[in-house]
Amino acid sequence: MSAVSLIVDAVIFIAPFINFMITIYHYFNIKSIAIIKLMIFLLDFI
Repeated sequence: MSAVSLIVDAVIFIAPFINFMITIYHYFNIKSIAIIKLMIFLLDFI
């Protein structure tokens, strides 16, 4: 029972960090897609 509560405490403690990492990942993912689209857009002019 104590092991389960310890795991729950660990998950509650780690969850905000995981959420933060996912947010950063999505932010950079969206930015990289935007950069790729911009490069394709510029290549159309060449």
